[in-house]
Amino acid sequence: MTKYLNILLMIACIGCQQNTKESSEDLQYKKFDLSERNEDSIQTIIGMVSPNDDNCMFEIKMAKDSIEHNRLTYYVGYDPVTCGRYRDDLEILLKPLGIKCGRPWGSCLPLIDSRDGCYFDYMNTYIEQKFKKWVIDSLKAEAIKIYAEKNIDNVAAYIGNDSPALFFPKSKSYASQPEDIDKDFKKNFQYPKNFFTDGSGTYLWRARVHLLIHRDGKTEVTVSEIEFENEKNKIHEQYFKDKIQDYAVRKKWLRYNLNGLIIDSETFFELKGSRQDVIYRIREVISCE
Repeated sequence: MTKYLNILLMIACIGCQQNTKESSEDLQYKKFDLSERNEDSIQTIIGMVSPNDDNCMFEIKMAKDSIEHNRLTYYVGYDPVTCGRYRDDLEILLKPLGIKCGRPWGSCLPLIDSRDGCYFDYMNTYIEQKFKKWVIDSLKAEAIKIYAEKNIDNVAAYIGNDSPALFFPKSKSYASQPEDIDKDFKKNFQYPKNFFTDGSGTYLWRARVHLLIHRDGKTEVTVSEIEFENEKNKIHEQYFKDKIQDYAVRKKWLRYNLNGLIIDSETFFELKGSRQDVIYRIREVISCE
């Protein structure tokens, strides 16, 4: 009940703001006159647009026409957690503001010398300026949470480049996470006997590790795509898989927190071995004898 009261309060605040004099930022979209065509780029609320970009100029004109006739639609594309399936929940939250929710579309063929998605960018930017971006972002976050709660057994966050997140407990930043995992694994990893280190490549071996981190804390591990620079080392493939599997299963990975809701998450990381790793390990062993 509290979350819905908060939403109503936000909407009430917007109503009060709209009764006051509109700021120059809110009126910025009105300054854009499509009839003024010249050789210089034109400043719009979605940035600079070339007057020679007929496709983008036409889409902006269409968006302005929709806005003038109060046909407001907020467009939600793909996201790695719900694939945008929370649109119906978001539309319910946007309805008191007179806004619908839609999915952007586009041509399968790339546009040449033209900006794509100008209609959706213009419409979304106008809505975020008029109703305040922090309000729209809050409603989107609430809609995602509502969708996830209704589909808790089917929703999994894919933590990859599209959705950077910390899942290694010892990392302090997403940027350092890959190196942190690599160093942590190598602390106790021993190369097998008869492992060949000759060659000229950057890496002696590399492996891709997939994790499915369940919200109850359990982790499923799949080790795939193990590559060796020297084909003779393929006899050690199972040894590497077992060591990596054991490491990943024992580690307590961080679960994915979606706006306060813990959900299943899927991610991956890579491990790589260099000649320097082997030389360092040999020196370490010799120094201990």
